This record gives sequence, structure tokens and C-alpha cells, in this order.
Amino acid sequence: MKLLLDQDIYEVTARFLIGLEYDVVRVRELGMAQASDEENLKKALELNHVFITRDKDYGNLVYANINTLIIDTSNKKIKRKNNK
Repeated sequence: MKLLLDQDIYEVTARFLIGLEYDVVRVRELGMAQASDEENLKKALELNHVFITRDKDYGNLVYANINTLIIDTSNKKIKRKNNK
């Protein structure tokens, strides 16, 4: 699985995912650490990567051509929205 990690993902998490043999790219490696939420999501879509973030603001963004899985660990809820 190909993953694009937002700037707020801990390095220990990135190393863990790499250890599990996931194809991991960090937004900072692409020069996008300060990019907007929309730019990061567009880049993930362009690269065909799953975007991983801890930022709860992404839940407010909806794209008609992708599936969204939101995992909120603060209240242990999982929301799935199929937009295809």
C-alpha cells in the first residue's frame, strides 16, 4: 500500500509503517510541509497514495471521486463515506 504522511505524523509511526513494508512518502519530502489541506489531498490523489493525517480538519473536506475513511481515536468512532 502506498501512503502519503502529513507533517503531523510522528517519525516513529513512519518508521513503523516502513518496517511493515508500506511505501511511505512524507509531505516534507515533497516540499509540501506547509501546503494547504486541499493541496495535500490532491497530491495524494495524484500519486495514488492513501493520505494519513492526525489533523481533524480534513474531515470537513469532501471530494466526489475518492473514498474517505475517518478514524477518530478520541471517541473511537469510524466513519466511512463512499463517494464513488
